[in-house]
Amino acid sequence: MNEHPTGQRRILVVDDERIVRTMLAEILNGDGYAVIEAESADSALELLTSRIECDLIITDIQMPGRADGLALADQVASTTPILPVLIMTGRPDLLKRPLRASEAFLVKPFGVAELLAKVHELDATV
Repeated sequence: MNEHPTGQRRILVVDDERIVRTMLAEILNGDGYAVIEAESADSALELLTSRIECDLIITDIQMPGRADGLALADQVASTTPILPVLIMTGRPDLLKRPLRASEAFLVKPFGVAELLAKVHELDATV
């Protein structure tokens, strides 16, 4: 991952549940990452279109709006295939396609160590 002028790598966290976004942000901030939050895949796509810089995306699958987390991951893969995406869900049956090389998967609920291990794993691929 690239370091930004602040010295921190940036992660875009996408989840419609504010408490989940807040918890993830606290964990990731504590591990030295800067976090940008979005409450839907639609909002995340708008942020990415406005050229925000991020080094990793963490997204839930099920969210309200036109796009879900898988559609977000597909869009990222088509425009920025090297940008890693961590897909998470409480419903693993929703992942109906193989993961790309730049993707990882977590089933909710997960622990802090499991989250950070996946983030660091994706971090090492860039």
